[in-house]
Amino acid sequence: DGYQDQSAGNNFGVAANLGIQITPSIETRFYFRYRETSNETPGFLTKAQIEDDPRQANPLNRKDPSGNLTPTRQNQRRIQPGSTWIANKTTFDLDDDGVVSIGFVYHDYPIEILTANRARWGYKDLSGVVSYERHDTLFGRDSRTVLGALVTGHPERGWQDTYVRVPT
Repeated sequence: DGYQDQSAGNNFGVAANLGIQITPSIETRFYFRYRETSNETPGFLTKAQIEDDPRQANPLNRKDPSGNLTPTRQNQRRIQPGSTWIANKTTFDLDDDGVVSIGFVYHDYPIEILTANRARWGYKDLSGVVSYERHDTLFGRDSRTVLGALVTGHPERGWQDTYVRVPT
């Protein structure tokens, strides 16, 4: 339960990373994260409603006494049914005090919002990165040079499905 009525939330998540030293000069690391969340939203209150009872939910967002969905409930819940993040970074130590790194990351973010209607939407993206870094002495001072490139693409366009609830 949260501070305000109808502001409870719960979540579940798993995160992991595994690194492997392939050779003395090559190392790779894999990352994984999965997360689910579900949050009730109490809605906005007017100044008068806050002065009356700051813990109340907006009347349009309140649950009926049995906890059932009613056609007038607005913006009552936001659900992330399982966002996924997978990544890898591989580093190559070069003989000349340089390091080359390459990596990728994949995101998948579905969202579901239960309001007077139901909206399900999401997007995915895939990114790749390559960088070169080296340490030198330049004009008698330590120097760090980094060159890199990042590319991000969307394997599919963002999407949204909306379902209209019709009271019976």
